[in-house]
Amino acid sequence: IAVISSGCSDFLTEEPQGTSSKDNYFRTPYQLQESLNGVYDLLQSDQYNNCEWIFGEACGDDVIGNDESTANQIAELVNFRFRTSNTWILNRYSINYKGISRANDVIANIDRVQLASEEYSNYTNVREILGQAKFLRALFYFNLVKTYGGVPIRPETEEIDHLVIPRSTKEEVYAYIEKDLR
Repeated sequence: IAVISSGCSDFLTEEPQGTSSKDNYFRTPYQLQESLNGVYDLLQSDQYNNCEWIFGEACGDDVIGNDESTANQIAELVNFRFRTSNTWILNRYSINYKGISRANDVIANIDRVQLASEEYSNYTNVREILGQAKFLRALFYFNLVKTYGGVPIRPETEEIDHLVIPRSTKEEVYAYIEKDLR
């Protein structure tokens, strides 16, 4: 069987025209809003809501359960016997840092938005998005500091050479939260 492959090379080497990257994204208020929606999306995820319920209401003294064996990971939390192998400890940490990372993307790229006109409404829209991103970042840090005490404060732009960040004190984290909320 003879295979003819003429005419395909141009088709296979064509550059995609509808892709977005960090270099060409965050140019319009709409794209910035889309990115902010990604931060809000975490608040409706099962992982986030389950962690909020478990570390909030389930660990309170008004909840009584009939399965408080030490084999149950939620019971470990209710009885204040935390182990690093408890998946709820990891889930709470990771989902909140995922939110911080997404909020940092919005905040770090806010200046890249190119406004089409000098209308005040465009400017205020971008400022509102910035305020919401900072509020959400403060919320995620608050969840972390009230659970773990001092935690690392991630920079808005991360560099591959500086991924390991030392743990900040509880007071430093609260000061960072307050700065975002102001």
